[in-house]
Amino acid sequence: MGPIAEFSDFHILLAVVAMTFGVWLLVYRFRRAKDLMFIYDKFAGFNKTYGTSFPTSIRSKSAQTLGILGYSDTYCLMFDIDRRKVAISRRGACQLESFEYLQEWQLSWIEKRLGKHMMAFDVQLMIYTIDVRQPVVIVRVPTLQYGKALESKLAMLMFSQSKQQK
Repeated sequence: MGPIAEFSDFHILLAVVAMTFGVWLLVYRFRRAKDLMFIYDKFAGFNKTYGTSFPTSIRSKSAQTLGILGYSDTYCLMFDIDRRKVAISRRGACQLESFEYLQEWQLSWIEKRLGKHMMAFDVQLMIYTIDVRQPVVIVRVPTLQYGKALESKLAMLMFSQSKQQK
């Protein structure tokens, strides 16, 4: 027999699993991109309605410097420093709030030992708000270093807020 007969059931199963994972990954990335396009459309609507200056494209330079984008879900926070507004989006629902809406934040993670090294898992930036219906906004981030960078970004934004109020 030829080379086709040498495939076992295990090889066929492995190929099917690999193809299924590949299709799932493509669908996930497509949905993520579609959700982000929807979010930026909402931000453009805020700009038109309220005179804010949120980025309207992920390629926008301000989108990279003034935004917090969640890792595993479509959670997004964008900041308009001049008008002191924050746009919060999660799974299609967007809301516009003032900076005072965000009270404080905390970075949390779980440390596990892998061999000789300690690794951070389940890194989350928990942002406490003044909203009774949503007292904590939890943004999952991919790495501890990225979470610390987001913490610094929030601190700078809040410092600029308190400085403007004086």
